[in-house]
Amino acid sequence: MLSFAVCLAEERKMDSKGSEKINMPADIKKAVGERLKESRSVSGFTQAQVAKRLYMTQQQYSRFENGIFELNYSQIVFLCKLYDVSADYLLGLSGF
Repeated sequence: MLSFAVCLAEERKMDSKGSEKINMPADIKKAVGERLKESRSVSGFTQAQVAKRLYMTQQQYSRFENGIFELNYSQIVFLCKLYDVSADYLLGLSGF
């Protein structure tokens, strides 16, 4: 499992105009995906069951768990309610 302290570290860069630009590491999407997968498994759902509730295909939902796609706000809220977890937990901001 990834260290969430590492995942939440910001990578700072300067853009072409000299302004600071903050990029979040790609590891965050993977870490959120791991939490999604764990929460889904504990809740007893399959990817296909969750995908159907989100009006998407199982393949699309799988991309969230694999850290390829990012969740939007309404998807985060829905999944937190479905899995009975906090958004802080799902996003790696708390341990539970």
